[in-house]
Amino acid sequence: MGYTHYWTPKPISAADWVNVQEDFANLTITAKREGIKLGDGNGQGINPINGADFIAFNGRGEAESHETAWFDREGEEWSFCKTAQKPYDTVVTAFLVYLAARHGYVVTTDGEAVDWLPGVKLARKAFGGSIVVRVNDEGEVSAEMR
Repeated sequence: MGYTHYWTPKPISAADWVNVQEDFANLTITAKREGIKLGDGNGQGINPINGADFIAFNGRGEAESHETAWFDREGEEWSFCKTAQKPYDTVVTAFLVYLAARHGYVVTTDGEAVDWLPGVKLARKAFGGSIVVRVNDEGEVSAEMR
């Protein structure tokens, strides 16, 4: 299957989605400062898509992109993203930490806890405060942001 993250989203109201969009924009600015190159869902351009009903991004260019990370505001079914542990994986894991802690997403991973450290560090820089993430032996991820 490959290195993959899975999530079951919770629908997010339009009003709360505005906050998600703002927080994602802050995350992408922080990622760029850290040298992580992001593109749209196809790995093209210089910016992720931060839309009214969805967010989509990938690494930039063929060498740094893999599968699209797609987050739908009204999502109710599980989804996944294989990142092949390319640099944009740090943004995927940081955003999943945020969505799990603030919006009740259920997250699992094929990775180990150590694989999530760069994403947790990026989330701390982007969102501040205290962030605690646990990955158990079954790959279940829990996150708290204070």
